[in-house]
Amino acid sequence: MYSLCLNMALKIPLFDHPNFSQSVTLDGKVYLLKLGWNDRGAYWTIGFYKTDGTPLVTCRKILLGQELVHFLPGLGLPPGSLMAVDDTGKLTSISRTDLATGRVKLRYIPEADL
Repeated sequence: MYSLCLNMALKIPLFDHPNFSQSVTLDGKVYLLKLGWNDRGAYWTIGFYKTDGTPLVTCRKILLGQELVHFLPGLGLPPGSLMAVDDTGKLTSISRTDLATGRVKLRYIPEADL
């Protein structure tokens, strides 16, 4: 059932840049997402901010199939489920280019669909 939800989930568009910010509306509320590539550790991080720049959660490591927001209640984060997904099931980690090329997608399931 959860994989069906992921297929219907909102795909968050990403850019081919090692550090970028973008506004995204999740469950009717606008958030600023900041994504960054860590060269030393070879991994991506994500931060969630209010539209005024106030941080909610910063530098959260993005791992395949790991929930990024749902299990952190009370911090003002989106109430749904967000995770990095490899549709092929073949990847074990996320490379610098996997997000921009679409090999790995950030997918958000709204709270009402959980």
